[in-house]
Amino acid sequence: MLGRRMIPPAILPMLAVCCFVATGPAGAQVGAPDPSFDADGRRVDDFEATDYAWNLAFEADGSILVFGYSEDSGPNSRQGRLSRYLPDGSLDVSWVYPFSGCGSTPRALLGGLVEPNGDIITVGYDQNGCGGANRNFRLLRIDPDSGAILLASELPTFYGFADHAFGGVVRQTDGKLVAAGHASIDGSDGAATRDIAIARFHSDLTLDDTFGTDGEVTVDIAGDYDFSYATKLQDDGKIVVAGFTNDGSQFDFLLIRLDVDGTLDPTFGGGDGIVTTDFDGKDDFALDLALRPDGSILVVGHRGAPDGSTRFVIVAYQTDGQLDASFGTAGVQVVDFTGLPAAAYGIAAQGDGRYVVAGITETGAGGRETRDFAIARIGSDGSLDPTFDGDGRQTLDLGLGMEDIARRVALQPTNGYPVVVGYTVEDPNLAVQDLAIARLISDGPWSIFSDGFESGDTTAWSQSTP
Repeated sequence: MLGRRMIPPAILPMLAVCCFVATGPAGAQVGAPDPSFDADGRRVDDFEATDYAWNLAFEADGSILVFGYSEDSGPNSRQGRLSRYLPDGSLDVSWVYPFSGCGSTPRALLGGLVEPNGDIITVGYDQNGCGGANRNFRLLRIDPDSGAILLASELPTFYGFADHAFGGVVRQTDGKLVAAGHASIDGSDGAATRDIAIARFHSDLTLDDTFGTDGEVTVDIAGDYDFSYATKLQDDGKIVVAGFTNDGSQFDFLLIRLDVDGTLDPTFGGGDGIVTTDFDGKDDFALDLALRPDGSILVVGHRGAPDGSTRFVIVAYQTDGQLDASFGTAGVQVVDFTGLPAAAYGIAAQGDGRYVVAGITETGAGGRETRDFAIARIGSDGSLDPTFDGDGRQTLDLGLGMEDIARRVALQPTNGYPVVVGYTVEDPNLAVQDLAIARLISDGPWSIFSDGFESGDTTAWSQSTP
């Protein structure tokens, strides 16, 4: 097991302006699987009957932290799982975190970050009591040497029912932590009862009562289903959250921006801090975002097509929330991999105006069982970058031949290589999943800080959650 990874405080200011040169092996194709990572650029691990990877972060030496959960007999056996992979792709350690309050109740780790002293912050949920579906919005501070829980967060109450921290956690420069997710307005945790929920915590994981009301903010968009999937901090400390909302008939992209005190930002959207985007009158889901150097926003997800299928989509917004017409077609770039349905789940900024986007695409004859990892690299205008695997696109089969789902992508700070995490299906019934991770060859140079983390997280190797 590796020792505690720490960044000397004197180095932190230099990281914010430092650049590195990342070059691939001689003759290697940028965008190809990296053969120095677990022999073929891909790794699959089977811990329990079902293993999910939802997000990742990096430690100072480039080791990869994967956040997720495992089950051995259905959701009631769900345990949070935190796995560390060494820079060469070998597994260092994998810790599990059952909820200690009851016998068969779930806990999930859905994302996290690394603190300047090396401590690991995770975000997710655990069970609220010993029965039913109600859950707590929970942060944990974890010792990177032993995996022990050092602190568990004070619980936001929001509406007092089912709270899930799906929208990630980011760290302000003052050490406070902002986490986003959703909260249910009644005890059913039904889809139609959820609102955006955001909380801010001190470094000791107690709620910060200078934020919103007693440290908590809820946002109801249309009185129906509101869900956050990713959170970032702007340079000025404002909080940007991406997700989706339902108006009673369909799902639409959702962006909200909060001021530092948790109030909705009146300079964003139509004066209420809220932006919703509908494309073709179908269901559209925003699942991750990146901040551009000028403060504008890229959002990735999937949009519904007129034929009922889904499209892998990147959408650009100006700083005021209006669509950026200089990007793609009227602010929207659709990436086609195989002509079949696809979806984007994560985005990482290189810092040179190019972005790596990861998700899934169907292949061959199509259908759920044919899905593979799908990765694209685009320029600042949304166009595909032909220096990445020849045409800007790459698909990866994780080797089990069934369904491979990429959930998030981030750039390894030591070399700039894209690392993609998700899961792969093990059996033809699509009932058993294994953790999956891949690394691709890349090039440079790029700024270490590239995705809005400099404003909210002095550790460049953190990432928001799906």
